Amino acid sequence: MKRVGHKLRDALDLEIGRRKIEGLSQHSLRAMRDAADSFCLSADPHERASAADLTPAQVVEWIDAMRQRGLSPTTLLVRYRYLATLMRGLVSAGVIPVSPMKDLRAPRARAPIVEFPNDAEVERLLNPLRYQDVNGARDLAVIWFLAAAGLRRAELIGMRWSADPARCDL
Repeated sequence: MKRVGHKLRDALDLEIGRRKIEGLSQHSLRAMRDAADSFCLSADPHERASAADLTPAQVVEWIDAMRQRGLSPTTLLVRYRYLATLMRGLVSAGVIPVSPMKDLRAPRARAPIVEFPNDAEVERLLNPLRYQDVNGARDLAVIWFLAAAGLRRAELIGMRWSADPARCDL
């Protein structure tokens, strides 16, 4: 990056582009983009601010705005960490002299306590699936597989089956 007065949006876009070249996953790039976009909307809604003029107060306002929108503590933490990564990149590239997040602490994300249903409750919930058409059996198998393996929905959806063992996730 050339050392010029980068606008905030342009500087963050360049840094995300650098992360893309480094081979960051599409999921991480999307999450990083979400963090950058929401920060830009909060800190620089008219897209005129220089990246070098960022302040810690703008980061705090951004976090407060996300809290007011009802985002979960985990989402706040993830976005905070991605923005911190981008800011460190801008510092290392010489776009900004110091990160506005340097002396800030990340928001806390406490894991919610989840009560799992017992076997009888699960059976009562899933029993109607047994009597539906052929999709009922499939749906029942998917739900039991998710529960037994501890997978997330996205992990199951992303699985591939192939006769070629190198391309098969199962």
